[in-house]
Amino acid sequence: GMLELLPTAAVHHIGMYRAKESLLPIQYYNRLPKGKTCDVAYVVDPCIATANTINAVVSILKRWGAKKIVVIAAIGSRLGVNRLLELHP
Repeated sequence: GMLELLPTAAVHHIGMYRAKESLLPIQYYNRLPKGKTCDVAYVVDPCIATANTINAVVSILKRWGAKKIVVIAAIGSRLGVNRLLELHP
């Protein structure tokens, strides 16, 4: 996993899922430490479909104060990736 590549990285968790009917993202967990930020935040998401969930996570990280955000996904739809780049260039 990512910790093999970055063994000294701090790990924080934002738990999100997509509601089945509305496809809207729902946050159920947030372990970002208050009063701290980071230079680079890596977001690992197995699949970017509509990009609603990943856009919500990137917005949360921006409000938290992350200076640079890198999204790593195994697969992504063209529509979802384009939407992510449009909303968060």
